[in-house]
Amino acid sequence: MRMNYHCLAIIYTTICNAQCDMCCFDCSPDNKEKMNLEMAKRIVSDVADMQEITTIGLAGGEIFLFYEEIIELIRFIKNRGKKISITTNGFWGDSEEGANKIVKEIKKSGVSYMKISIDKFHEKYIDISSIYNILIACKKHGLSVSLGSTVMKESNGIAHYTKMLGEAILEIPCINYPCYRIGRAKQNYTDADFYSNNDYENQKCKEWHTITVMPMGDVYPCGSCCGIIKERLVGNIGENNIEDLIEKAKKDNIRNLLSMNTAKEMLEGMRKVPDRMYTDICEFCHEYIKKRGCVIDADN
Repeated sequence: MRMNYHCLAIIYTTICNAQCDMCCFDCSPDNKEKMNLEMAKRIVSDVADMQEITTIGLAGGEIFLFYEEIIELIRFIKNRGKKISITTNGFWGDSEEGANKIVKEIKKSGVSYMKISIDKFHEKYIDISSIYNILIACKKHGLSVSLGSTVMKESNGIAHYTKMLGEAILEIPCINYPCYRIGRAKQNYTDADFYSNNDYENQKCKEWHTITVMPMGDVYPCGSCCGIIKERLVGNIGENNIEDLIEKAKKDNIRNLLSMNTAKEMLEGMRKVPDRMYTDICEFCHEYIKKRGCVIDADN
């Protein structure tokens, strides 16, 4: 059974003011990849009439480095009837006045939800006071916001920041996300630094509802950073219409299998056994595909 997508994720850039030790996309100030604003608008226009796509997410890198472009894009998306979510490290909240001004504008422009990254990796680059200012501003202007931490065995999770953020963190959804053995994290840490367990065997795909477009137009059938690998490349929007690429992405066999079955059920059906422990279903999927190659079923 092929499942419809509900969210289109646009990774607008891999340029970032930070260079976090665990970054899955190797983002840094020295990166050059950034989507052209007109390309982003074309993608949005092409999915405007697709009822299955209800939300467009904007992330990076750090999208607020290109604030004027992002505001223009947000308004463009809103005018085409889609919900908008954004992800940021919050560097721009370094003053109460500045945080209030930006939160008020992005809320008015059409953003319905914002996720802020906060953990020991981002802490090297972003002062905790910036996050505090943004949270207070979001409450003032009624913008839904959450905090997300990427965690390893010896790193700080959300709980570490509770006292520092004080009243600002009250009633704010907070999530600890596992760090994966990909990108810069794979280069900087040993296997023992990552969480591993057998729970992934009982998990189903968590990101089947999201299709991802990278800054240079490459399209992937998954919303997880673990799914952004050459073996899962669907195509490029410079050569194909995004609607056609979405239909092709629906033929991704492992997405279809794991959206309906657990990893254990899938492996049993293939008469295979797990070869090791993984952080979660996303890391299992990443390793499984890298070992076995392309999973797009072009004949169906």
